[in-house]
Amino acid sequence: MGEAIFRALQRFYPRSFRVRYGAEQLEFVRQARAALGPEPGRIHVAAFWMRTVGDHLGAALRIWTRSLPPGKR
Repeated sequence: MGEAIFRALQRFYPRSFRVRYGAEQLEFVRQARAALGPEPGRIHVAAFWMRTVGDHLGAALRIWTRSLPPGKR
């Protein structure tokens, strides 16, 4: 289920960004999730995904904003 959540998050990034960095991002999220341990509590998993969703939505917004022409930002 976690990878499905992250793949949905990746749709917020521009396509060119996903093509270039998508696999690296997914691997990073896999490793970060694995660092929680084999049986983390629900609170830890929920906190991880809340942080991950917030981080990636913010990053996607920054990337889209930077892709706009200077007068449109």
